[in-house]
Amino acid sequence: MRKIILFALAFGIAGFAQARPWGARETSNVMVNHVIADNIASTATILIDLSDTSNYPHNYTGSIDISFLKISVDKVDIATGSVKVGVITEISAVDATGYFFADLAFSTANVSAHIEKTFNVTPSTIRTLIKGTTPFYFVTDDIFEADSQFQNDVLIPTAAGGNANAGKGDIVVVVGARNAAQATISIQALYRSNR
Repeated sequence: MRKIILFALAFGIAGFAQARPWGARETSNVMVNHVIADNIASTATILIDLSDTSNYPHNYTGSIDISFLKISVDKVDIATGSVKVGVITEISAVDATGYFFADLAFSTANVSAHIEKTFNVTPSTIRTLIKGTTPFYFVTDDIFEADSQFQNDVLIPTAAGGNANAGKGDIVVVVGARNAAQATISIQALYRSNR
């Protein structure tokens, strides 16, 4: 019996050491709240910057895993448009390509001043790891290609309140033009990071 207990303890410690190096702390879910101000233009922003571990607390920079996402729109009745959330898979000084994994469309049929859509995959996550130039853990045909709103040498707004250069692996938001009618977008996300 003692041998079995010692083996189990040894295996458990070895498994723990493999999963997480001593001294490393796994980041729990981190909340991001992003408001895109009331305007009518097409807008591109960074929701979570993979390489920025100061403004977006996380330990590892391999990928961001989303466990919860809510998109809300407060609009006037005639506003139409869409909000899409995705991950950048390729970027240059000219444009970027990426894959969307969440969206909310709104139209004149949505006469309510407030509409929202929630993506809650807890306890699972939407893993946004990029292998080569495609997502490894999710499949979609909703792709943005050659989008010049994202360039690796042009600063764009971020959820952290400043501006930054977009990069591969960043979680981004694209709000389509709002038909000359105003709408305010709010996005809340819970995330954690992976190697």
